[in-house]
Formats: sequence, C-alpha cells, structure tokens
Amino acid sequence: MYNLWRTYKNESELINYSQKASQYAISKSRFLANMSHEIRTPLNSVIGFSEQLSQGELNGQQIEQVNAIRSSSVMLLDVVNDILDFSKYETGKVSFDKISFVPYDAITEVFNSIAIQATNKGVKLKNEILFKKNHCFSGDSLRLKQVIMNLLSNAIKFTEEGSVTLKADITLNSKKQGVLKVQVIDTGIGISAESLEMIFDEFAQVYYSSTKIKQKGTGLGLAICKKIVEFQGGQIGVSSQLGQRSTFSFEIPYELCSQDSILESKNVNSIDAEWLEGKRILLADDNKMNILLAQTVLKKYKLVTDVAYDGKEAFVLFEKNEYDLILTDIQMPEMGGIELTRIIRSYPNAAKANIPILGVTANVLQEDRKKYIESGINNLVLKPFSERELIDKIAEYITKG
Repeated sequence: MYNLWRTYKNESELINYSQKASQYAISKSRFLANMSHEIRTPLNSVIGFSEQLSQGELNGQQIEQVNAIRSSSVMLLDVVNDILDFSKYETGKVSFDKISFVPYDAITEVFNSIAIQATNKGVKLKNEILFKKNHCFSGDSLRLKQVIMNLLSNAIKFTEEGSVTLKADITLNSKKQGVLKVQVIDTGIGISAESLEMIFDEFAQVYYSSTKIKQKGTGLGLAICKKIVEFQGGQIGVSSQLGQRSTFSFEIPYELCSQDSILESKNVNSIDAEWLEGKRILLADDNKMNILLAQTVLKKYKLVTDVAYDGKEAFVLFEKNEYDLILTDIQMPEMGGIELTRIIRSYPNAAKANIPILGVTANVLQEDRKKYIESGINNLVLKPFSERELIDKIAEYITKG
C-alpha cells in the first residue's frame, strides 16, 4: 500500500508541476508580448521618422547620423523579435504558413541581401545552389529565410578571413515531397567541443577569449533556428574544429507544388499610387507621434486626413463625414479599435458600415491578431511599419476612381 500511495503522490506532484510549468510559460509569453508592444510603439516613431528624414536633403554628417539612428533602432527591434519569437515557440503558440514559393528565389534573396555584410568585412561569400530553379514548395518561406539569414550572419561574424559558403540541394522523397538540405560552411574561428554541446540552447553565447569578437544579441538566434526547423519535421546540426572552420547544416521536408500556384504580389510601387490623391482617411490614435508619422507619410501621396484621439471621437467623425478608409490604433482610451470597428459594422447605413478598416497594432501574437480580424477589421498594419508597408495596405483596400 505504501508503494502504491507513493506512486500516486508522485504522479499527482508531477501533474501539478506540469500544469504550473505550462501556466508559467503562458504567463511569460503574455508578459513578453506586452513588453514587445510597449517597445514597438515608440520604435514605430523612431524608425518611421528616420526613414522620412533619410529621404530629405541632408548633408554628409546628417545622413550618417540618421542612418545610425535607424540602424540602432532596427537592432533593438531584432532583439525584441528574438525574445518574442522564442516565447511563442516555447509555448507552442506558433503556426507556419503553407504558401507556394520557389526555394531557389528564397535562398538567393537572402544571399544577396547579406552579401554587403561579407564585403564590408573582406570575407568571400560563395553560393552553391545545386538544384534547378523550377522547383516549387508549399511551406513557410519567411521562416526558411530567417534560419538561413541567421546562420549566414553568424558565419560572417565569426570569420575574420577566408570565405563563407552557402550550399543547398533538394532530395525528392516522392512525387509529393522533397527535402531541402542546406549547409553554411565557414573558415572561421571554430567552436570548442564543450561549446558545441550547448550551441543550440537558449541564451547560449560562445565566449572566445582569444579573439576580439564581441558577443551581441540575445543568444536566442540558434535556439530559434532549431525550433523553426524541428517544428516543421526537420533537423539541424553543427560540426566544427576549433581554430579552423564550422559547418551548420539543416534539412526540412516540404510538399511539392506547381509554380502555377504562386500568386502574384499585390504590392504597388509609390509611382503606381498616384490614384490615391484626394482620397479621405480617418486616423484614430491616442499617440500624437503615431498620428504625426502617419500624416507625414499620407501627405506625400496627397491623401486627406481627419484625426481622432480615441474611438468615441472617431465614431462622431465617421457619422458626420464620408471616408474611403479608417486607420485605427487597436489600443486607445475611452474606446479602442476593436469596439470602434464593431459599432461601425453594425451601423444602419450598410454602405458606411462596410468601409475598409485597417487596425494598427504593436501586438504580434497570432491569437490576438486573429481576434482583431474577427471583430470586422479588414487587415492589420504592424508597428513598426515602413512607408511602403502602410501605403501598400491602404492601396489594397481603397477602390480606384
């Protein structure tokens, strides 16, 4: 009886511990999401206004200073994204897109975007894609690019001289599935056997006492890469020799598809958005800096704007005037963007009730974004946003003519 009681007690303790651990992970994820929101909101102004300043007539020193502001704010955003990404993977609250994409194009895009980083350091960057351009996968291309970008960036950072090589190939398992295999090989400083054991652990940063390389970031990059790969049924690993080289490799299985299924992008260039001139937009946001940034961008395209600093003011203006689109912040005092949207969608005048509504938010948790869309919001603009992102979204929902 004693042994049975001890077993039961241990099982109860285990279940209780498991529940507490799960609740802790969820609470931590929510805390990190709130922290992300609080940081992203002011970052929206910093990144947005630095982008606008960079388009003006500046002297050499001013250009350098504006670029420094923008570069530093983007680095801060990367740190916030890393922490938030890891919390989502830790709680399992992450979903992967199943969209048709061409792996050759996705890999080449990352390679080309990071080439300047290698050039500035004097490291030769080699690209060895061994499969044909006509392969098409169904999956999450953004997550794939995130992994490759992280591995290439790390390889360049820890290579003082020599080269970094990106190798990629595809093995066909069947007519319906292929496996993408990627290797990132460098001639850098290598990794010790002790460090290899924890290289994919969260917050892990390898310390090199013999080099002048400073560790930056959260130490979450490789941990996130591992979760991205494994959550898609793949595997990732590393081999290295201290003082000589490192090879990071991963493989992910994807469903095969036809390139005919790839949809053309709906994005428009700024020169194609001239037809937006004179369109009227209602801006609702309690943050004056966000209003000023949005107005700065919209004025360039000769859009007419009215401003409300909470949902109640916005609804009064909505009833009084005719607008082509409403751009509303999600979180506002008195009445937020969700409540405003629901009231508008139930408005007696059907034509006015169906006005396009874009929600602006710094909250990137998928479950919250889903809730926003279910309220009747057409789409979301995520902070911090660029000029192009904002205008593309607006142009998508305002009818020409």
